[in-house]
Amino acid sequence: MQPRESTLPSLEDLLVATPDERLAQRLRKQFLKTFQPHPGIYWLDLLLSSVVGWTAFYLSLHSPFSSLAYFAATVIALVALLRATLFIHEIAHL
Repeated sequence: MQPRESTLPSLEDLLVATPDERLAQRLRKQFLKTFQPHPGIYWLDLLLSSVVGWTAFYLSLHSPFSSLAYFAATVIALVALLRATLFIHEIAHL
């Protein structure tokens, strides 16, 4: 039985950056300041999404069941509160 040739790349092959990787690194450095997160914007959006969500939830509770106002307020509450939870997740990364 003959030993199989290894198809795994060597360590030197893994450490050499391809032209695409070098381009991605250069672009990342070029736009570093452009994509910096601004905590104030995240917190403001979290606060506004929460206020809209809880207000819409309150309105859905006080609207007649199966009315247009009930469905509209419920959908708005769901979307706004989901958005608020997504911002909580992003704030955790700051």
